[in-house]
Amino acid sequence: MNSGDESGIVSTRVNLGNVYYENKEFEKALKNYKSVLIYDVARQNKAMYSPILINIGIAYEKLQQPDSAVLYLNKGLALAEELGFMEYQFNAYSSLLAVDSAKNDVISVMRNLRKMLEIKDSIWNSDVAEKIAEIEIQTVTEKKGTGKTTSI
Repeated sequence: MNSGDESGIVSTRVNLGNVYYENKEFEKALKNYKSVLIYDVARQNKAMYSPILINIGIAYEKLQQPDSAVLYLNKGLALAEELGFMEYQFNAYSSLLAVDSAKNDVISVMRNLRKMLEIKDSIWNSDVAEKIAEIEIQTVTEKKGTGKTTSI
C-alpha cells in the first residue's frame, strides 16, 4: 500500500474517531484512533502522530482508564512539546489534569494547571501579536493608498 492510500485511511479513521468522540461514544472513538497506529505514515509523521496519541489518551481518560490515559497523553505531549504544538500540549495537560484530579493527586493537578495556564497565555499572546501585525500592515497599506506616510 502506498503512503497516499495510508494517509487517506489514517485521516478517515481519525475523523471517524472524532465523530464518535463528539457523540460521546468513547470506545468507538478509541478503536478508530488506535486502528491507525499500524500505519507507518501515522507513526513516522510526528505532526500526525502527536495528536493521535493525545486523542487516544483523552479517550482513555473519558473511559476512566487512567493508567492507559497517562501513558498515551505523556507520549503525545512529549512530541507536541518537541514540535511546539501549543494547542495539543494544552489538550494533553487538560486531560492529565482530569486524571490527576480523579486520583486526588493535588500536586500533579497544580503542576498541570500551571502548565495549562502558561500555554493558554502563550497562545493568547501569540494571537494578539498576530492581530497587531495584521492591523499594522493594513494601516501601512491604507496610508500608501492615500499617499500619506505613517510611522509604526
